[in-house]
Amino acid sequence: MTPYAKRAILLCLVVAVSNAAITGATFSGESGERPGVLQLIFTAGPLLFLALLAWRRRHDAESSLTLYLVALISAIGGLLFLGVESIQSKNRLTLPIEFQIHPLLVPLLQWVAVVGTWIALGIQEVWVKRDTNKMT
Repeated sequence: MTPYAKRAILLCLVVAVSNAAITGATFSGESGERPGVLQLIFTAGPLLFLALLAWRRRHDAESSLTLYLVALISAIGGLLFLGVESIQSKNRLTLPIEFQIHPLLVPLLQWVAVVGTWIALGIQEVWVKRDTNKMT
């Protein structure tokens, strides 16, 4: 297992739990009712799927690095946007810049990035297999 695969898996698991916790706190703070299980799965899902991809490609250095970078960008973006939104909704803050984003928009964008990465890695794998078959 490459070091990038280990980092990607660990980062994805930690941030998936954090995103679900922040989403749970944000939703319960705004409306007084708890978020549904499907909302929490949808929120944690992209990073859990990314961890699964990193586990599957744990021996390929290039794929591990790519997945680690996608995980890092998704983690930073997700925690930043969800964290700011959670703090704003809990404290009813008004910032100089109007910053309001629906908490489920962040995981939707993460899903798009993760599925796009999955498709790109799949296409790359097909090209590599096709090239090695031509060589033989």
